[in-house]
Amino acid sequence: MTAYDLVVSAENDPYLEWQAMLFHHSCVRRVGRAPIVVVHGDGPLRAGYRLIEETGGRIQRAPSFRRVGEHDYPPRNAAGTLACVDTAAARVVLCDPDMIFLRGFDAAHPEPDEIGVERSTYLRVNVRNRAHLELACTEAGVRLETLEQDPIDAGVPIVVPAELRERLARDWLHCIDLVLGLPLPETLGWLTSMWALVLAVRRLGLRTVTSEQVVANERGAPPPRADPSEGPALLHYCYGDDAFEKRDFFGDAERCERVWQLEPLGGAGLAERLRDEVAAAHAFYGLRASARSA
Repeated sequence: MTAYDLVVSAENDPYLEWQAMLFHHSCVRRVGRAPIVVVHGDGPLRAGYRLIEETGGRIQRAPSFRRVGEHDYPPRNAAGTLACVDTAAARVVLCDPDMIFLRGFDAAHPEPDEIGVERSTYLRVNVRNRAHLELACTEAGVRLETLEQDPIDAGVPIVVPAELRERLARDWLHCIDLVLGLPLPETLGWLTSMWALVLAVRRLGLRTVTSEQVVANERGAPPPRADPSEGPALLHYCYGDDAFEKRDFFGDAERCERVWQLEPLGGAGLAERLRDEVAAAHAFYGLRASARSA
């Protein structure tokens, strides 16, 4: 049995296509293994995903989980990926598509009643979210005090043992829908999914094993160490700066394709490392570049 599979949730659209291509390339380049890219949505598979397959990647198709009732909530696909990914590995390492590896990776080894999570500080009860979380906790059968007194970090990647995967995924989806359905004008926005994961962990009585292997591209973040064997293993480019802002490459296929026109900058900063990855991935897929427009 494989120790773990790297898994990323994507959709059959140009924005997540280029992110999945970067993720796949960084996995092969830095970790030495191909991830499973679960592509949600119908229609012919986009050309970039076919390039991933042609370069040794593993693509799995899945229906979209993003819509439930009146809500169209894309992060629901992450929990859907955990539920439906076809893997025989002992652990699933669930990543976001806007991540790249900077070096080799040490996956957590959680017990059957544990999940591995990345340390985070954004899942904390505060004056802005307390009313909504109180309602969510009441609906989920979780005491709000437990979230205040013993907060759970739930950053990605999330490492889930095979024995727990489907049960956690089902309850995660349930808690997402529970929070989305609350009668408040303000929701928890893009954090709804991660708060729902916290609620699911509490409901199932699970423990968490916390690691610190990820750095985000926030302005002013220190550069990774010069020695590639040290420092963070992954860069989560969920923010942005003047050198790289992922939202500049969101929209139609033509706008998304411009990401491949970025030139490397040189240097050790996070943006420089990211631009280097873009250039290296462009070369990696370059022999098949014409296929991207097919």
